[in-house]
Amino acid sequence: MLKKTMSGHGASTQEKTAALTRYSQMSDQAVYQALKTNPDGLSSTEAADRLEAVGANTVVTQHPRPWYLILLSAFNEPFVWVLAFLVAVSTATADYDGAMMMS
Repeated sequence: MLKKTMSGHGASTQEKTAALTRYSQMSDQAVYQALKTNPDGLSSTEAADRLEAVGANTVVTQHPRPWYLILLSAFNEPFVWVLAFLVAVSTATADYDGAMMMS
């Protein structure tokens, strides 16, 4: 059950959240039994077996978006495009005061 619901492969975030919620509502002994462990932890042999069967216990992280992509995404809005078009039209028609007000 643990491999299917908690591993990073194939389980959705909702499934992982549901599994963690179930574990949080169990008694200590029920969690130990469900995870096939005990308060003293796993033996070296059992830990090695689980490492081979399930894989390493790693946290998947996302790298933060670079600042320039965040800045560019701020300009990818319809209203910004309308204003840019109006600035171009105002500049093309020599309405520099209007272009300055919109930019």
